[in-house]
Amino acid sequence: MILYTDIKALHTFAGIVKKDGRRPTDADLSTVHEAAMLIDRRGTVVAAGPAIEVKARAARYKTVKRVSLKGAEVLPAFTECHTHLLYEGSRADEFELRNQGVSYLEIGFRGGGIRSTMERTSLATEKQLQASLAARASEFLEQGVTAIEIKSGYAATVEEELRHLQVLRRFAKRSHPLKIVVTALSAHAIPQGIAESEWLDQVLAKIFPFAKKEGIRVDIFVEKGAFSQQSGRRYLQKAQEYGLKFSVHADQLSNSGGTALGVEFEAQSVDHVIEIGEKEIRRLAQSGTTAVLLPAADVYTRLPFPKARQLIDAGVRVALATDHNPGSSPGLDLAFVGCLARASMQMTLAEVLAAYTYNAACAIGLGDERGALAPGRRADFIQLAPGCGLRDLFYAVGPRRSMAAVQSVYISGVRAFSRSR
Repeated sequence: MILYTDIKALHTFAGIVKKDGRRPTDADLSTVHEAAMLIDRRGTVVAAGPAIEVKARAARYKTVKRVSLKGAEVLPAFTECHTHLLYEGSRADEFELRNQGVSYLEIGFRGGGIRSTMERTSLATEKQLQASLAARASEFLEQGVTAIEIKSGYAATVEEELRHLQVLRRFAKRSHPLKIVVTALSAHAIPQGIAESEWLDQVLAKIFPFAKKEGIRVDIFVEKGAFSQQSGRRYLQKAQEYGLKFSVHADQLSNSGGTALGVEFEAQSVDHVIEIGEKEIRRLAQSGTTAVLLPAADVYTRLPFPKARQLIDAGVRVALATDHNPGSSPGLDLAFVGCLARASMQMTLAEVLAAYTYNAACAIGLGDERGALAPGRRADFIQLAPGCGLRDLFYAVGPRRSMAAVQSVYISGVRAFSRSR
């Protein structure tokens, strides 16, 4: 047992869980002053609350290691629920093209975009891919992230896609203590020289059995220039038959029906959701599907921001993520995402915190174990720097400012990262 004491303020987020992540307020951060936490050898929370009560609970056990957090504030660790970390190469040239007025779709039609990343990634060895994955994951850990979703989707053949998924599975097994959730975004882009239906046939025949065997989620990009609503329906029906969990890249560039499909088939999440209307918002609010908003990608692609205020006010569970990828969101900065959410999408700090903890965990099927510091949940938490509080999060960006308030990151009750001061 480990007893963490001398916690000035413990933000358990129990109220966020109680409301299932919907319409979170400051009160739902469930702050306990002069607190303590008791964690068992499995890395789960046994007790979290007023120090006097938790210490009394700890006294029942013979062996308890006491660790002082020296008057720090503590909150649950973050979850990054939408990334494309497995890739090689840069698409900086496309950034300049978009600034000159060339659309995202036009770049793709010219042979750039996702297809260009496919070509470069296919040339990379597993050693190179593993090294890139480790470097990017480490940047997330230093910001307080302990669970990361990583998608495939940069393969021009099914065989190459399987290779990438195997690389991700091996990375997930070796990357302890980070929790890695692997998602097969095999329906990301249609390779050149092959029909949409033929590519989908190959994915369903070869990728889905592998995903079933390895416990991998699946995803599909339903959009003009990608996969049609008809293909999306077929894909999700087959995913349900296989018993796979899934999400949908939905309504990013146009109202293409992705959100409606996601809700109909009970997707864990629908991601982007820019071009949706009141009908889709109402249906999302009545569902268990999380809406994942990706404002950094919207900045890079010059797209409007999602209707965050309408979504939250309607009762939709909203998550945030970086959407890190080489083309439309090359950053790895949580603070940038959170600042965009607050300044450009009118989200409150409590809403951003919920979106990057419990709600993000729900988006990738981890809502029962992460996102709050309560008995039975994973003891992944952030220790803030001396003098820092929640107000210092998602406030400033820059080389020395983004997430600078994060002093240490703990995974399963054990310190996994500490920032030197």
